[in-house]
Amino acid sequence: YDAGQWIMLDPVFPDGPAQSSARAIDDDGTIVGRRGIVEDSHSPWNAFIWHECDGFTDLGVMNGPRSEAAAISNGRAVGSTGASAAGDNAFIHDSGQTTVLDPIPGGSKSAAQAVNASGAVCGGGRLPVDGELPTCCSRAFVWSSGVYEVLEPLADEEKSWASAISEKGLVFGKSW
Repeated sequence: YDAGQWIMLDPVFPDGPAQSSARAIDDDGTIVGRRGIVEDSHSPWNAFIWHECDGFTDLGVMNGPRSEAAAISNGRAVGSTGASAAGDNAFIHDSGQTTVLDPIPGGSKSAAQAVNASGAVCGGGRLPVDGELPTCCSRAFVWSSGVYEVLEPLADEEKSWASAISEKGLVFGKSW
């Protein structure tokens, strides 16, 4: 929405009409989210970056069969890619290059939720309970310069998840 007008993003794929879901917007108007083909409910969702000057940049499914961009800051887009709706691995797209991050240390998944202008990423991952998978427990993380920091939940809580990170590196999330 700009100057009293809605801006329509035309999510057309080469394969036909699509639907899109915007998740975040940067200060310069760059939008990130996901899009997929309307007629096929099993179609993969692809992460995208959209800017008024460039249109859609499809980031693909990377670690397939789906991906979703969740946040953007200073031109860096982050999200998740994988087989489940929540994704299996976080990714960061910066300067035209996409890097799929490993799962959190000792875990089986990672999903990026936010990024700050310095490139620090936060989100959540899954750790095995009593060393057993698929029983998992959520853990918040911060990833910066290739290094994960797993954020433990508050005392007497079992799980944590990070959903925002400030320019100073302060992390907002939940513990339950």
